Amino acid sequence: MDGPVAGNIKRLGEAGLFGLGIPTEYGGMGADEVTRHEYAEILASACGVTAFTQQQIQTGTRLVVEAENEDLKCELLPALASGSLRCGIALSHLRRKGSPLVRAEQVAGGYTLNGVIPWITGWGLLDGFALGATLESGEHLFVY
Repeated sequence: MDGPVAGNIKRLGEAGLFGLGIPTEYGGMGADEVTRHEYAEILASACGVTAFTQQQIQTGTRLVVEAENEDLKCELLPALASGSLRCGIALSHLRRKGSPLVRAEQVAGGYTLNGVIPWITGWGLLDGFALGATLESGEHLFVY
């Protein structure tokens, strides 16, 4: 990780700001939506690229916060809140018309994912990412 944006992302993580929207019981700040929006505005006024990149990290983290899997939340959210782990998002274009870019097929013990992920925001700055895939039923599966 090098360059000004990478350095900014590192410092924001070290300051615990990726935990802004994470509930306090998982080590986050538990900030409300208004506070999160104000933070995004202030950061964007300083550096748009940093703001965009960190927003994608916040979005990836939000998908974990909203997950039903309590074990996943207990495992990942404290590290995401502290900035020692960064989760971005893979853009799989779930809402686009036509055939899904990423399909999920249920198999014994889990799912098999197949397809193309055209973009992962923050590549090189992340430890992992959240990915959406389309099931045969048309429902969406989100995985970390």
